[in-house]
Amino acid sequence: MSFAEYSGTNLIYPVPYATMPITSNNTLRFFTNSFFDIGVHKFKLTLTDGHMSSSKDLFVEFFNNPPFFIKEVPINMTIKFNNSFEYLLPPYMDAEGNNITVFLSGFPPVNAFMWLEDQRKLLINATEWSQVGSFKVNISLWDSQKINSYFFNVTI
Repeated sequence: MSFAEYSGTNLIYPVPYATMPITSNNTLRFFTNSFFDIGVHKFKLTLTDGHMSSSKDLFVEFFNNPPFFIKEVPINMTIKFNNSFEYLLPPYMDAEGNNITVFLSGFPPVNAFMWLEDQRKLLINATEWSQVGSFKVNISLWDSQKINSYFFNVTI
């Protein structure tokens, strides 16, 4: 059995590798490490014994899941004014193994007294009276293609 023809973008096996033998356990393995390959790609699968052949179209879809927290994130936090607070973020992952960037934002803006350290720890240090109140905080996990956002309230 061999993989005889390829059509679509330059995905897994570019033109010089247009014919690929199938492994002894009759398995084709498709993979990509490029976000540009996300989508459906058409291949032609040809079975041949050297004399006769039979072909069938094969459609392969590559997709990307957004990164996510493995455990729950906080729902609400109450922090005493003029005290430092550290919150270690729960572990997070990306199912496809992509690099993850963590973002912090809030409303009203919180960047003057809340920040992320090493994308793993939320630090809060409200020392000005204008920082007292209730804030809607967003921690987002992004793999450069998809994003998951987690919202919670922080009251100072």
